[in-house]
Amino acid sequence: MHSMSSFFPERCFLAPRVMEEVSRWTPFSDEGVSGALLGVAAGLDLICHQAACLPVTKSAISDCGLKLPDSVLPYTTRGEYLDHMAACISTGKTAVTTFPTPDGLFDDSAYLVAPRIQCWLNQRGSLPALVPAENVPPRRLVEGAGLIDSALKSLRLPAVVKAADSAGTSGGAGVAIARAARHRKRARHRFADCSAIIIEDFIPARTNICVQVAVLPDASVQLIGASAQICSPGGLYLGSVAGPDIRQPSGSSALALTIAARAAALGFRGIAGFDILENADGQLFAIDLNFRPNGSTPLLLVLAGCGGARGFAHARFVLCTSADRLDQVLSRLGADFSAGWLVLTGAFDDKSAPARLRLVVLGESPQQLTLRLRQLERKGLCILAPRRTPLVKVRDWVTALYRDRVTP
Repeated sequence: MHSMSSFFPERCFLAPRVMEEVSRWTPFSDEGVSGALLGVAAGLDLICHQAACLPVTKSAISDCGLKLPDSVLPYTTRGEYLDHMAACISTGKTAVTTFPTPDGLFDDSAYLVAPRIQCWLNQRGSLPALVPAENVPPRRLVEGAGLIDSALKSLRLPAVVKAADSAGTSGGAGVAIARAARHRKRARHRFADCSAIIIEDFIPARTNICVQVAVLPDASVQLIGASAQICSPGGLYLGSVAGPDIRQPSGSSALALTIAARAAALGFRGIAGFDILENADGQLFAIDLNFRPNGSTPLLLVLAGCGGARGFAHARFVLCTSADRLDQVLSRLGADFSAGWLVLTGAFDDKSAPARLRLVVLGESPQQLTLRLRQLERKGLCILAPRRTPLVKVRDWVTALYRDRVTP
């Protein structure tokens, strides 16, 4: 299984641009994210920014053994993007939007999920209506600038603060984890002009996973898989790991399917990913609901489609940058693509900043994944990852001593 198309009705097209009206809490380039699913969208049409579907990118994706979308419709401006949407809709195709779309651009019948439904589902304040009460983290909603500032001044630590306004969120950009007194000031600044926030108890997590599900056209729900999340200390998403060594708490799949079924009853169709924590007592908490393909969606699809066929059971999704030209980087990675253990799922290079790549690294073991990440770094890639503490550096050094025992 390489593609998302099996989860959608026929004659759908992907419209993944982050619109300006809902882009505040999105850490990624509004345009770059349009190509995040390029490598797993076979069988669908995809509207994609020109810098995210360059010929060199599409060629490299094909070299990795993935099929490209049926049609890639490039744009450079918001107007061109909307023109592509209008043209697809005029032929009777249905829009699959990955981020909430401003209401009123097109008739609701043009979308797989009506914009107002998608917007409500993705608002953090909607979580208690979708999650069983015992799986909702202790939380409170605070609305109004004065009350928000007062609440953050006296914030009981540790705590998690989340934006709860109507803007779309992704990648942990609308989240602040406050552990020390100085974090109160940071949170006050960060959410100064937010209309609503949610303050949650900080839950020390034994496990932090994203469980992905699909709501099929007939409203039935299907499990796609789960991955362990890699996040910065502040909560920003940096990648994911999947494989048999990943601990998936008992009941997490059932919880995800329950949430998906409740969303299906409200009109949702498509792919969703739910961030679920397990505390030290084994209790599960759904901390974030994302009703769209997630950063780790390509990871799970590539692992299911390529991993087994190539003899790999473990995979790591990485976000990385390079100071070199994209064509130079992809040329250096060509042998790794051909070897089958490195898969490009998307890239963005508009010449205004370092080229950005989305890669899935496959391996026979977690140790082999680590060695292959170091190999990519030696080829000039800067991989987004939590800061390496001295203890981690020692661990990596010890791993390197046994490099001859593991094929990179």
